[in-house]
Amino acid sequence: MKRITSFILSAFFILVLAGCGITQELDASLSATNDLKKELATEKKQINRLIDLTRQSKNAFDDDLKEHPESGLYQTNEGKLYTNVQKRLELIDQLTESQKNLKKAQKNLTNIAKKEAVDVDNQKLTLIANSINIIINNYEAFLLNLDSVTTIEDKLYSSLPVNNLQTERSMIDRTNGSILLNSDETLGNIDYSLELINNFQKEASVTKQ
Repeated sequence: MKRITSFILSAFFILVLAGCGITQELDASLSATNDLKKELATEKKQINRLIDLTRQSKNAFDDDLKEHPESGLYQTNEGKLYTNVQKRLELIDQLTESQKNLKKAQKNLTNIAKKEAVDVDNQKLTLIANSINIIINNYEAFLLNLDSVTTIEDKLYSSLPVNNLQTERSMIDRTNGSILLNSDETLGNIDYSLELINNFQKEASVTKQ
């Protein structure tokens, strides 16, 4: 009888400990997705800011030329264009940091899913992690283009007047076009990821009750 009682108690404690472990994974997944939602919201603001600045850059250059024909105002660190380029350079640093945060978040979600806790929808968690990976790849593309175009702009606008201005401007416009397309795609992927997160959290909250 004592052996049976001892066995039942042991089994009970094992179940309790296992249950605690499962709850920890559920809590971890909710915490991780909450942090990710905040990060994605911040990144949406950054990308929308990038879109605005990219669209404004051409008019900024034209306005500077009207005020100071041929050479513009960039060489004296003045004017709308110089301010525009500096703000985009600041965004490169911010977006690079955001990309690092995304990589950490994706790794965290993947690690939680690999533990296969029974009260966590690991399939949905993996789907979120995969969606974040797509956004990371988006970042790689437009950060490369953003770094390239600001380098070209700085070199060109610091050397005005030049004979091949229209050719250089055409290259800048094409690169900016790629940035805008990629930024729009990234915003769509962020919205999709947020939808996945909301669905996961809704189900996870019910499970936790």
